[in-house]
Amino acid sequence: GILHTVRDMSGGQPLPATTGAPVADSKPQWFGFVLACAAYLSASVGESLISPLFPTTANDLDLDLTLGGVAFGLLTGSIAVANIVGGRLLPRLGATRVIRIAGLLTMVGALVAATSSSFLPLALAQVLLGAGSGFYFPAGIQAVGTLAGPSRKGFAMGMFGVAFSGGLTIAAVLAAVGADHGWRVSFVISAVLAAAALV
Repeated sequence: GILHTVRDMSGGQPLPATTGAPVADSKPQWFGFVLACAAYLSASVGESLISPLFPTTANDLDLDLTLGGVAFGLLTGSIAVANIVGGRLLPRLGATRVIRIAGLLTMVGALVAATSSSFLPLALAQVLLGAGSGFYFPAGIQAVGTLAGPSRKGFAMGMFGVAFSGGLTIAAVLAAVGADHGWRVSFVISAVLAAAALV
């Protein structure tokens, strides 16, 4: 899986060539690249669910728009903080551990959201989901650049963005599912996606 594929990566620079071959000739690892993008997609789903699901969630938990704004603010704030912290931890822990932390945070956050009975656990869930997405970004963007190879970094960054957009799309679909089958189902599916990304 992605955790094993990127376990030897560290720091923000491409892995050095040790065989004397030109850097541009590095062979891309497409399987690992696809897994890295898929993991980011799953993190993006988790962070994107609260906005389309909030009307349904608010009715069920008796919340108002002010609390919705607070929840969204906690989500985005935790993403920003985790981006910085994840970037700082990356040289120390390596990409594998940071990605593992991100996936666990996303999975736990989605499960906390799915079992929320009031605003406080729902707010905690948004902090966890935002932290998961924020932690994944620096490690994931390093991973796709390294796995695609130095000469394909532009392509790698573009596909990383596509993974984020794919997460938004899936979140919208899950919101529609939640409207018919309950908003908690959407978060459970998000947790399953995060767990699958860790395998």
